[in-house]
Amino acid sequence: MRRLTAILMMFILTLSLVSCGGQGEGDVYVDTTWHMDTYFSYLLYGRKAEKVFNELEEIVKNAEQVFDCYSADSEIYAVNEEDEDGYKEISRELFEVLERALSGYSRSDGAFDPTVGRLVSLWGFGTDDPSVPSDEDIKEALQHVGGSDVHLKQVDGRYYVSKPEGMMLDFGGIAKGYTLTLIARKLADSKLTDAVISVGGNVLLYGDRKFSVGIRRPSKDALDPVCTFSLSRCVVSTTGSYERFFVENGVQYCHIIDSKTGQSVNGDMVSLSVVMSDAAEADLWSTAYFVKGMDAALEAMRIGELEGVILTEDNRILCSEGLAEKLEEGSVAEGWTWEVVARES
Repeated sequence: MRRLTAILMMFILTLSLVSCGGQGEGDVYVDTTWHMDTYFSYLLYGRKAEKVFNELEEIVKNAEQVFDCYSADSEIYAVNEEDEDGYKEISRELFEVLERALSGYSRSDGAFDPTVGRLVSLWGFGTDDPSVPSDEDIKEALQHVGGSDVHLKQVDGRYYVSKPEGMMLDFGGIAKGYTLTLIARKLADSKLTDAVISVGGNVLLYGDRKFSVGIRRPSKDALDPVCTFSLSRCVVSTTGSYERFFVENGVQYCHIIDSKTGQSVNGDMVSLSVVMSDAAEADLWSTAYFVKGMDAALEAMRIGELEGVILTEDNRILCSEGLAEKLEEGSVAEGWTWEVVARES
């Protein structure tokens, strides 16, 4: 039963995956676990696959203890609860993910912001009763947001962070991707030939085996893809407005918050999937460009800075030129319009 659940979850998650060829060796191991408020689904090929699975699970459990913002037992939760001024000592793992997150904040001009926690909490995402906050409350929360106010330092092999009183760190846009980056390092040291690991809209494809990767129809309970690509050795990360949202007074509000305005992101783009080699970067940039909006994502595709797929409210599929070459023939779903975003010469 657990194996059946694992296989089904491969399709319930944001991207559906089916092997489409390649040579593995030894065992094939499939399993699904629950961490960081989502499913981790594993498909592992190679010798001692189950042993590797157990080692990967330890990595995930350790990561959860460090930067799961919603767990009262995590390190990041304790850091957010601590409001004394000055530097606080943190673990190397938390230092590393903060370093990646703050770099992303700088490179995305603030579109990706790991200090958005006060706003996420204000909107009530992650609770049973989300609601639209008042403009006054948003204005107050914005005073505690801004990645440039977080500082890191390393002294004699020890790690420290300083943040303003009242600021809440939130790794919702990078934690799962960073965990997959840690997993990828472990896979490189293993005897596995190929692997697929899927977690909350992020999918890691390891090895030379090609997989059919379907970009899921942007509907909460949909399982079928709108188009499918043949991919290997990459990470696909999807950010969308259709999984976590609420409706108030006839308006839909998604869980992705613009840290500059304090508002829920709303636009013509309902889903953005990006393809990169590093899972943390893919997670970060799918979030950042979803916040930046469709025009910014399209421009990044045109100048070759982004390989990905945009799904729009009016059923268009906008695909970067490089990724379009890997589209599987006949895979575009009925009712959807396929468009290639040409790269500028």
